[in-house]
Amino acid sequence: GENAVEGKCTIIGLNVEQAGFNWPGFGQDIAREAVFVHAGSVVKRCTITNSAHYGISSFNTQDTPDRPQLADMEIAYNYVSNAGLAGIRIQQSRVGSVKGVVVIGNTVVSTTGSTHYGIYMAATEGATMAADSRVENNTVIGIYKVAGISVEAPALNVGNTVL
Repeated sequence: GENAVEGKCTIIGLNVEQAGFNWPGFGQDIAREAVFVHAGSVVKRCTITNSAHYGISSFNTQDTPDRPQLADMEIAYNYVSNAGLAGIRIQQSRVGSVKGVVVIGNTVVSTTGSTHYGIYMAATEGATMAADSRVENNTVIGIYKVAGISVEAPALNVGNTVL
């Protein structure tokens, strides 16, 4: 979709009002997330509203030079509202690990009641989570479907507020 940002990047102050839409007749979402990033990325002070699935997302099922494991990322001081599935999602699956990932000072809000997670950080299906990753000092408001904040141990989940 025209609002998609993807890859290893530094994004500061991005404002996205809507990302993703349903293509009539095909029943599929295009540009499911406003910002999709890989290892080494920084996303700071962005405002993202009304994303089809995820406001800020990093999902990886490989550990190859072009798609390295989710490492050394900073997701900081963003405002994400009304994402379809999760405001912020960090998920490494199958191989590799989540390491050196910091999700700090973000505000995630849902007024629609449809968002499943405010912040979701996990390593699934054989991937691993490193203790140096952390979700810290974030505020999540109005996420009641599954969890305001879901962080897989041993990553740190500290100083967060869920309202």
